[in-house]
Amino acid sequence: IGSFECACRSGYCRSENATSPYACQDINECANSTAVVCKGHRCNNLPGDYRCECNMGYEVAADGHSCHDLDECKSRPCHVHATCENTEGAYLCACGVGYKGDGKKSCEVVDKCSKDELNDCDKKTSKCAKIGMGANYRCDCLKGYEPPVQNSTATYFHC
Repeated sequence: IGSFECACRSGYCRSENATSPYACQDINECANSTAVVCKGHRCNNLPGDYRCECNMGYEVAADGHSCHDLDECKSRPCHVHATCENTEGAYLCACGVGYKGDGKKSCEVVDKCSKDELNDCDKKTSKCAKIGMGANYRCDCLKGYEPPVQNSTATYFHC
């Protein structure tokens, strides 16, 4: 006479110890090791399925079965005078040229005239003079010294 075959839905398998030969049981995908299933993230077994719970710095992919790096730089977490570099699971902030600080909450202007090694002025013939509020400076010639002969808009560091 006729025959039939029962198949379990996706995420289920035939039960080995059930009283009915047609019983299906949930496959625990998470038991296969989180390193394989969710690649190092937490695995949450669900009836007939599983979902990954991602570590900080990652987000769940649309399929729910994997995690990918979250680009924290999109939310602009760094100071206005800093750059953001997205890294795997994290991000780095670095103050721009002419600024110093942690890059996240502070980036202060570096006063290049505060220390001789921060500017290019010739210490024997000139003195560093800060220009405005930024990191700009100029080298003013000391008494008895003249700037090199060049056009008046050129920058010079020795006299």
